Amino acid sequence: MECRGHALPGEPFQRTEPVPPDSPSQSRTWNSIEIPVRPLISDAERARSAALVATAYRMWESLSDKNLQKIARCFRDAIDLDCGNAEAYAGLAHALIAQGMWGLVSKPNAYYGAQAAQKIAFQINPDLLESQSAGAWTRLLVEHDWQTGRSAFDEVLTRRPSFTQALVGRAMVSVAEGDLSQASSLLLNASSTHALNASAEVLFCWTMYLRGMYSHVIDQIQQFRASGRQGAAACAVEELASFQIQAPDVNIERMEARIAENTRYDVLQGVLGYAYAKSGQSNRAVEMVNEMTDPGSGQMSREPYAVALVLIGLNKNQQALQWLEKSFRDGSMWSFALGSDPILAQLRDDPQCSLPLRRLSFPAANRTNPL
Repeated sequence: MECRGHALPGEPFQRTEPVPPDSPSQSRTWNSIEIPVRPLISDAERARSAALVATAYRMWESLSDKNLQKIARCFRDAIDLDCGNAEAYAGLAHALIAQGMWGLVSKPNAYYGAQAAQKIAFQINPDLLESQSAGAWTRLLVEHDWQTGRSAFDEVLTRRPSFTQALVGRAMVSVAEGDLSQASSLLLNASSTHALNASAEVLFCWTMYLRGMYSHVIDQIQQFRASGRQGAAACAVEELASFQIQAPDVNIERMEARIAENTRYDVLQGVLGYAYAKSGQSNRAVEMVNEMTDPGSGQMSREPYAVALVLIGLNKNQQALQWLEKSFRDGSMWSFALGSDPILAQLRDDPQCSLPLRRLSFPAANRTNPL
């Protein structure tokens, strides 16, 4: 990606694992980021850059896993036109964070690119709330600096209470802390403020699932779908809730059809693999695990949580725990709920897994080095 002759720092990233936050090599990388030299550009180019940012934020009001790529493209095109556009860098950081959290792109690539873009935005305009919110996200997802990220979200929301990205971030903090009621309230606020934002609505339903309100989740997602909204993440949350009130094999045919429409949403694959395992189709479940973990299969999962789901269905708790550890390290959205996710109950009841699982939480990561 070129920015008027300057490569965007942090892109591309080809690592398969994030560099630890205290790695000297990473420190040199981030410390070396400088504001790109702003070339002489025309007023028309500057105006076009600003217009692209405005377009991207209008699209964000109806955010879904279907339009995230277009949003990211708008922000990148805005940067191409004006390397000094702080809002474009901050917006790109949020778009990359969302793509990584939803498992649409590799998390290490997405999060480190987001951190690089956010740092440039902050250097250009340290007072920009969008940059401060993106910085709070990268504190959580890249550095696992829990307290700083939490405080940063609180500060942003003090200044702009309806800021969707910060509301969602603060809600994720609440999920990890076990305050699911507050998380639901924050996400309901976000989805009410921006009623067309599908992602906020899906996250709200996810917190309802975590709270054990399974029938409510299914009803909400059916209404969500009836209103013309759709998405693989909503399907995954609906199926997870369904597992809690009926046998996993009941909706296998429906899940297979949904996967045919959303071939690269890994968590939906994991949900189906869990259903195979629990319905006695262990061979099919094992085949899915092999495909999702083999780099040469072409189906290797970007979402460790998905692999863990299948292994839980196969009662391979120790192996599942290893993939949940990776999910935590990668900063997966699903790892925020390791302490409350109903489908992980059998691991929490397993004496060999319960203590390591309790240590795998973002607050714990800020106090000690888990495992």
